[in-house]
Amino acid sequence: MRNRRAILIMPFLMAASASCLAADVQGNFQIGTMPKFAGIQADIYITGGNTVDYTSNFVIKANGNYLCNTADEAYSSTPIRHCKATIAAPGTYTISATPSSSSQNFKAPADVIINVD
Repeated sequence: MRNRRAILIMPFLMAASASCLAADVQGNFQIGTMPKFAGIQADIYITGGNTVDYTSNFVIKANGNYLCNTADEAYSSTPIRHCKATIAAPGTYTISATPSSSSQNFKAPADVIINVD
């Protein structure tokens, strides 16, 4: 009889644990914080709604070249990630973010194009 009880409870536990998983949160670059001037450090922010996996982080690139990593924001479920970056030369840049983990629920924002003076 004891084993039969476990079998009856198991489907409930599986359904309950699946509903506790965090939904995907779409990240967005905060355009006003992007680098504006060559050689001057800027703060890059990615924000979203709800809560996110506390280990969610991003690698930020400009035209495919590494700028910074939001790893210092680890272990926070607040949907805000941040890093500091400097672009050395004036020009037009495509800023992109790659999730640190393919399984994180904080999804990368769309690429943005900026002009640096």
